Amino acid sequence: MYPLKIDLPEDFLNEEIRNNFKVSQFRKKIWAIELDLTSELLKVCNKYKLKVFAAYGTLLGAVRHNGFIPWDDDMDFFMLRDEYDKLLQIASEEFKYPYFLQTPMSDRLFFNGYARLRKSDTTGAVSFTDSPDFNNGIFIDIFVLDGIPSDSFLIKKQIKKTVFLTRLLSCYYSDINYLNSWRKRLVFPILKPILHLVISYEKLFTLYERNLKNFNHTASTLACLCVPADYSKPLPKYCFSDVEYTNYEFLRVPVPIQSDELLTVLYGDYLEMPSEEERGVWHEGIITFDPDTPYKEYYANRVSGKEKT
Repeated sequence: MYPLKIDLPEDFLNEEIRNNFKVSQFRKKIWAIELDLTSELLKVCNKYKLKVFAAYGTLLGAVRHNGFIPWDDDMDFFMLRDEYDKLLQIASEEFKYPYFLQTPMSDRLFFNGYARLRKSDTTGAVSFTDSPDFNNGIFIDIFVLDGIPSDSFLIKKQIKKTVFLTRLLSCYYSDINYLNSWRKRLVFPILKPILHLVISYEKLFTLYERNLKNFNHTASTLACLCVPADYSKPLPKYCFSDVEYTNYEFLRVPVPIQSDELLTVLYGDYLEMPSEEERGVWHEGIITFDPDTPYKEYYANRVSGKEKT
């Protein structure tokens, strides 16, 4: 594993049992890298007084486990739109190699409606975006929160427009070899040259973001609108008025002030553990992790047949 900026506790990488689940040394290495990325994110956000909040399974892990859910292998964070935009403006200055803030503008070959902070000297390749053409280091997700309209008609309209613009942006620079459905492979050769003639990537992305921001000044609930499923679980805006800090492994991470309310919206009875059969399969077969190999070397090895076994 390449050097980290954080100091790991002496026994952190040791295999152990948590909640009747074996946490391997391999998983611990992934955790260590994600905690290093989190430390970098928090350092930058604190420097510029930007609020960031533990989200989804990271928030659940912070509250229920004081760290990672033992069978989880990723970290997620929320930011409000205005502060997220400020982070993107200073990212190239603040995140230096091996750290890289991957956004639709900083890595155009890979469109995602949110940001990923990557460690470029590792590999964390997602199966349906498995390509050597963009940064595939191990990552933490930074989801941007926007307002949800209260009118169901407006919600459906916004979702349809979001999905449509996402599809256009996703194929603007995509290589046909990495498209994951025959429909996309059929439409892509026709649509791609037309898009380049009709509208620039910058203008198309501006339309996409404008659609997401439509209700930020009037809505009382928020969600990561680039993930359409999140519309069904709106989060109260007042829960993000401030942060408090809690233990997460050997770090202190920021969580929303109304974590209980948010976790109940997201997971219901969030203190109830899944059955032992359901543990450990969250990203199995979805993300290929190699904490010891830079993603560029990983793909070069794969082409040459030198993959690790």
